[in-house]
Amino acid sequence: MSASKRKNIFLNIVVYMLLIAVVVFTLIPIGWVFSTSVKPANEIFARVPRWIPNNVTFQNYQDVLFDSGIPNAFKNSFLVGLMSTFMALVLGGVRVMLLPDSSFGEASFFLCLC
Repeated sequence: MSASKRKNIFLNIVVYMLLIAVVVFTLIPIGWVFSTSVKPANEIFARVPRWIPNNVTFQNYQDVLFDSGIPNAFKNSFLVGLMSTFMALVLGGVRVMLLPDSSFGEASFFLCLC
């Protein structure tokens, strides 16, 4: 095996090890969030934190999805995003239709809005 091929293999191993370290470093907080989401309250605030809870519960999900205002907030955010997208499309469409006109007399109001 030539020296350049060995150097290339070594470089590939180093790059893959660094990529694996980055992926693990990125996934650890996501795992901790999931682990905390299935713990009961007394285990969340325990003095010694544990990755795997003794008592797995999905009550926290039920509380958030059914007993809080979070679904209503998602609905409101979706409606605001939908309306703002619609307004941008309408005003942008008006601007595109009025833009080819060389006299910006009546079109100046709509051009200022966009």
